[in-house]
Amino acid sequence: MKTMDLTKPVMERVVRLERQRTKRWIRVFSATVGILLFIVLVFLAQAWIRLSERHTWDLFTLLLEDKEIILEFWQDTAMVFFEELPQKTLLTAGAVATGIGMLFIFTVRKRAIIRRKMRELAKRTKEP
Repeated sequence: MKTMDLTKPVMERVVRLERQRTKRWIRVFSATVGILLFIVLVFLAQAWIRLSERHTWDLFTLLLEDKEIILEFWQDTAMVFFEELPQKTLLTAGAVATGIGMLFIFTVRKRAIIRRKMRELAKRTKEP
């Protein structure tokens, strides 16, 4: 009776499947983080442009004048600056940035598993 050793072909298929699943998860995770970071940067750029159009940065020239002026008017200058901020834009950017942080927090365990899988797969196979 002929005995066949199926261990090696089965293991090769399992390794190939796990490599595909791992690479797909990394691509989806990276794309998600990249898109969210791009959104944050777009909103921050919009906020910067609005502040520049309104000449809000010119308020800080008052603080460069004299020490007595700084002591007397720093609170008024700060209040005017905060009122001029595009709050909805910055709030949206903050919410998306918080989402990125939560994504990293919620995927800590999965990322550790993926790292471990990648180390094990590197031991099992040779990359072409």
